[in-house]
Amino acid sequence: MFRFLGKIIDTFLKLLYGPLAIFYDIVAWVVSRGDWYRWVFQIENYLQENDKILEVGIGTGKLFNYLRESEYSVFGIDRSKQMLQITSSSKEINPKRLARADNLFLPFKSNSFDKLIASFPSEY
Repeated sequence: MFRFLGKIIDTFLKLLYGPLAIFYDIVAWVVSRGDWYRWVFQIENYLQENDKILEVGIGTGKLFNYLRESEYSVFGIDRSKQMLQITSSSKEINPKRLARADNLFLPFKSNSFDKLIASFPSEY
């Protein structure tokens, strides 16, 4: 029973991070009863003004954009091209700050960042 349920959840997450990515924010809101972004934005309590930050698994870019607008030096990666398309749809985003990548094979030199953030690392 649990194996079957696990396969259903795995399939749902693959769809949610792929072709159904436009519904990600709604699902996150429903699952957390509206608290998802309040939880995620609490990360700011652990950041310092000059930190260079890598967000792993940026999803739809809510935290990435919040940190960018708060003038942190933030870069983001995600494996999902759909998530990156949603995040990069804002004209204010420098596309050089986003990359499609797996956290096991980061496209950056060692010690490039002060902090690494992964707010919902389901596959990480």
